Amino acid sequence: MGNKRIYQAAKEFGLTSIALVNLLQSLGYEVKNHMSTMLPDMENAVRKRFDEEREAARLEEEKKKKMHESEAAPDKKKDGKKTKRRRKFVDKVVVDTKLTQTLHQIRTGDKRKKRKIDVKAPAEQVQEEKKVLRVSEFMSVTELSKRLDVGPNDIISICLSLGLVVSVNQRLDIDVISAVADEFGYEVELLPEWGEDILDTDTDEEEKEIQLGKRAPIVSVMGHVDHGKTSLLDFIRRSRVAEQEVGSITQHISAYEVVHNKDKITFLDTPGHELFTAMRARGAQLTDICVLVVAVNDGVKPQTVEAIDHVKAAGIPIIVALNKIDLGKANIEKVKQQLLERKIMVEDYGGKVQCVPISAKTGEGIDELLDAILIEAEMLDLKTSFEAKAKGTIIEASVEKGRGMMADILITEGVAKIGDPFIAGSSSGRIRAMFNELDEKIDNVMPSQPVKIMGFDKLPDVGDTFQVVQEERKAREIARKRILVEKFQQSRMKTFTAETLQSVLENGEQNKLNLILKCDVGGSLEALADGLARLPQDEISLTIVHKAVGPVNENDVLLAQSSGAIIIAYNVPVRTEASKLAVARKIVIKSYNIIFEAIESIRKAMSGLLEPEYEERIIGKAEIRNVFVISKAGVICGSYVFDGEIKRGAYARLKRKGEILHQGKINSLKRFKDDVRKVETNFECGISIENLGDAQEGDIIECCEKVLMTREL
Repeated sequence: MGNKRIYQAAKEFGLTSIALVNLLQSLGYEVKNHMSTMLPDMENAVRKRFDEEREAARLEEEKKKKMHESEAAPDKKKDGKKTKRRRKFVDKVVVDTKLTQTLHQIRTGDKRKKRKIDVKAPAEQVQEEKKVLRVSEFMSVTELSKRLDVGPNDIISICLSLGLVVSVNQRLDIDVISAVADEFGYEVELLPEWGEDILDTDTDEEEKEIQLGKRAPIVSVMGHVDHGKTSLLDFIRRSRVAEQEVGSITQHISAYEVVHNKDKITFLDTPGHELFTAMRARGAQLTDICVLVVAVNDGVKPQTVEAIDHVKAAGIPIIVALNKIDLGKANIEKVKQQLLERKIMVEDYGGKVQCVPISAKTGEGIDELLDAILIEAEMLDLKTSFEAKAKGTIIEASVEKGRGMMADILITEGVAKIGDPFIAGSSSGRIRAMFNELDEKIDNVMPSQPVKIMGFDKLPDVGDTFQVVQEERKAREIARKRILVEKFQQSRMKTFTAETLQSVLENGEQNKLNLILKCDVGGSLEALADGLARLPQDEISLTIVHKAVGPVNENDVLLAQSSGAIIIAYNVPVRTEASKLAVARKIVIKSYNIIFEAIESIRKAMSGLLEPEYEERIIGKAEIRNVFVISKAGVICGSYVFDGEIKRGAYARLKRKGEILHQGKINSLKRFKDDVRKVETNFECGISIENLGDAQEGDIIECCEKVLMTREL
């Protein structure tokens, strides 16, 4: 068996890895970090130091014991004298007098402090706290009056002074709420979601602190496309996910739990292409540790840099996995230098970032990578509450046949059980069934464990916070309010119908392309929308009228007709009734199974809406050999065509020594006495240009025409 690592020896000694590293350095051994090798002489030196410290502690204890015995010995020898002196020294009357004086000073000091701090400062703090009003996106007049502790009529009168006529039950937006609250001396703080303050009050922070326990780390695997992220997870999970994905590119976010050396690790598989930026950014926010996969034969790529930026912004530790070391042309040191340029300093270069060479194909280095993850997790000391109400994040949402609305959730706190009522964004429900990543039914879910939950009344959005509540009634009430907020926000947005589209075209405004997106899961929907948003929209405005998860139905076709939109179906079928209706209403439905093809198709459609461009092209040149001035016709240039052709009605430029002297249209073109439409090379002609006043022999006439050019984004 090989030598142990420092972190393994630290466990045996009951120390932290950092403490053992510092101890070895103080003993004169050159060790860099917890992954350094623990040699037998190092271990013997540490044990010797511990023995010396134990012996020193024992001697110190014996010394203290002897000192106590020596102090007590005179009392036994001279008991009478010593006892009398001590009784005279400790005078009860003197002690009581001094105690009374001290208490008097303390009371006097307390009074001064109370006047300065207890009365004035807390009053100011309470007043400042009262000035902050936490509200949601909208609130009715009645609700606002209760929060401000004033009458509804007072709020209505302030709204009238602002030029707004409102009723008691009318909803006010955040701008009006801020203006009204300012009149009463309150500062408004906008809540991320409606009801968050209500849910926060249900959680007892003190109880949560008592019930903290160790949880498994959540690991996000990131890197450039085709660098082997999914293959790495395949080997770890002993499954073949990459073969099921179109084009061998991960299209959905998935979470998996594995066991290594009796410790659990949760992996979050994030797509590697740059179009999945939003999905990868969300993955980085969920995780504790990031494994950055870099192929040694390819090096650091743009998506690798993008992943590094996301991880740095999230503030989580990185472990670099150098993949594809089984290839012959691997250059590990070059990749480490490229990482150093991006301020990722690995341990070999004196940094703190662990770097593990692996091969996802042969499995070489996989165990070392999992050990590194567990070491990093141990140093992070990840803890959470196991008895509080379950809380997590939606990482995927879809509609499954026979099960209905399902959501993949990563539990971050508490334990979720079947029958628990919950709230997730604007959807609510009760947990009817739970499935693990192997699609097996389970009864409860622990923190850091991914789960698929059934029981939603509507499909949640990816990234929504999942939280178990005490009562289902409260969950439904919060969800109903959040739906109203969403409708209110949508009503404030610009909608596109056939009438508004017609008015835009009549007024000559910016061209628009309206889209309806239908995808199989929420993660792909978000990635597709993010990819479309990256398309240039300086001249063509791209508007997503509607996006949802599920097959294309009749309502989508009707909406597309009213808004003049194109339907994009990604990995979803088109229902027969919807297909027939689309043919009858002449609605375009495009189906795709790879996101990049869908985005390229939309790019071409937007290119077709661009205003055409005209390019000026020189079609002929002529040299002036004689100039004739005619009273009625003006200046006639007797010219010789030496390149291309000269056309009547074309645009012409008169140049002298490379300088443009005149520009205008060719009014007349003659050969001898005949009017002609064009004159070709090596022929002489007479050219008349409108408003030409000056021409000399040797000047050059350039004949140009405007050519219509097709533009692309």
